[in-house]
Amino acid sequence: MRVFGLSVIVAGCACAASAFTAVNGISAFTEGGDARFEVISERGAGPREIWCAAAQYARVVLGEAPNTRIYLARAIGPSPQYDTKNSASFTTRPDSTLA
Repeated sequence: MRVFGLSVIVAGCACAASAFTAVNGISAFTEGGDARFEVISERGAGPREIWCAAAQYARVVLGEAPNTRIYLARAIGPSPQYDTKNSASFTTRPDSTLA
């Protein structure tokens, strides 16, 4: 029973580590690619809240400098990871089409 309890705790920590919640309560997740991430649009959140969460993710998770540019990689729409959510994708390292 001890081993099972420990495995549940470890699994819970792994799930929590994959998500980032900004100060405004909006979640962000790593998306495929270098420095590309997805910000989930919560009910009532507008562009300001989404960009704020993206900036905080870039600073805290990616360790980017405060003056690093953040690029919108995919406009808000259905999330590729979560069926019932809308999201937008961002990057700090744009490819040639975004640059």
